[in-house]
Amino acid sequence: GQGGMGVVWEARHLTLDIAVAVKILRETGFSSEESARFRERFHREARIAARLSHPGLVRVLDFGEDGGRPYLVMELVQGWTLEQYLSNQPILPEKLAIQVVGHVCAALVVAHEAGIVHRDIKPSNILIDKEGKLKVSDLGLARDMLAPAMTGPDGILGTPLYIAPEAIDGLGETDHRADLYAVGVMLYQMLFG
Repeated sequence: GQGGMGVVWEARHLTLDIAVAVKILRETGFSSEESARFRERFHREARIAARLSHPGLVRVLDFGEDGGRPYLVMELVQGWTLEQYLSNQPILPEKLAIQVVGHVCAALVVAHEAGIVHRDIKPSNILIDKEGKLKVSDLGLARDMLAPAMTGPDGILGTPLYIAPEAIDGLGETDHRADLYAVGVMLYQMLFG
């Protein structure tokens, strides 16, 4: 599939002999100096993400670069996104909406305690597997992928509907509270459409 940050392929991990998702990220659009900083941060955060283990987080299995383009190898989640689910049922029962938020927050606590801020929490980044379990995808690495080449026409980083006010200009340093703001927007959406 084609995502905001790149292209996702289903593949087979030859060593582990399991199906995986490989996300090939878009060009960064950074200068060479910024690109070196981006690469260093990408590697550091990918290592942190790979060490995290929580049932509500999509597991990062490997990462690297091919022809200068970074890629991530992640567990493959067979199912749907919360965005797809909401397109069929735009308003959820209150109890279900609160359960969704509880699962997302429990996963984000683990990421935030490890020093990772997602910065692009939205329904398309919340996956629902075939057993109905929720997983947060693009963990933490999203903030480094939101490079100049990926800003919208107004230069805004992230997805405008879910972005915290302090991040609107794309210049301010945001923290875990920006993720909680996005979760709040999702809760409002699930309750009121």
